[in-house]
Amino acid sequence: MNYKRLLSLSSLVILAACSPTISSTAEENTQPPAEELTAASDPIAEIPSESDDTQPVEDTSDVDASVGLVTTPIDSDSDAYETTPDDLIGAIGSYCDPMSILYYRSEILSAPNGKIKAYATGLMTKTVSEERAARGREEGYCFGDVQTTTNRQVVFQRDNRADRTQKDDYADGFVVFQPRSFSGGSSYLIGQSTVAYKGGDAHSYVSIFDTATGEMDSQIEMCQEEVRQGYGASVYLGFSSPAEFVVSCYGEISDSFEIVNLETGDIRKVSQRPASLTDYGTVESSFKAVQRDP
Repeated sequence: MNYKRLLSLSSLVILAACSPTISSTAEENTQPPAEELTAASDPIAEIPSESDDTQPVEDTSDVDASVGLVTTPIDSDSDAYETTPDDLIGAIGSYCDPMSILYYRSEILSAPNGKIKAYATGLMTKTVSEERAARGREEGYCFGDVQTTTNRQVVFQRDNRADRTQKDDYADGFVVFQPRSFSGGSSYLIGQSTVAYKGGDAHSYVSIFDTATGEMDSQIEMCQEEVRQGYGASVYLGFSSPAEFVVSCYGEISDSFEIVNLETGDIRKVSQRPASLTDYGTVESSFKAVQRDP
């Protein structure tokens, strides 16, 4: 899947037809696809290797205890604008300047119990040679000579502290994380990462966080049959019950749906998407980005 097709990814997610999946622990751990690979010839696509450094830290966010709202510096930036992960990656893919820098902050999602707010941040940098820029201006998008994502954090804001999970810098493309839903009891957060590799391919992956610790769950491995096919990615679809959520899995040979039980860790395949799905949590602030000066 490349930048030109990335907008179709949004529609496919809604229709439960997107790209591949991987275990909940793998937010990024294989080599990125080569620049000239097509989606059909893509090897196993796993996103950047995780090194979570989770600890309570001082947070510059302002917390209004009376209503539990969280604000971050981007909220007061007059140049910031609302966008989506897919649109953001599509936008930076079209930039042909020698260097482009975009900072994003995901939606701020409030847990059903009102005691936790979750959001993510990242800084995407792209450099383009003049040769690629000249070719890219004609084609409408530019492959970067360098495409990196740094300052990657997932933040769990509480009344008295912020637990910040620091992700490894990713040197092979852009990684955009979006919190999608808490579990019904607020014990877990389901996140969706979109990864755009330097060669133009893009995939999505689902991850699970324990809200008590802010750490990723490393025990539940989704869509393993598709991973064994040599191709895997996952898309979050929604919760079928307070403790069970549904993902679509994409493999080279077949696609499937899985229902993940967060309490037991059990995973079962189903032949079709459940008819009734829901999300838990309230979006308190929209996904925002701002372009920085090189």
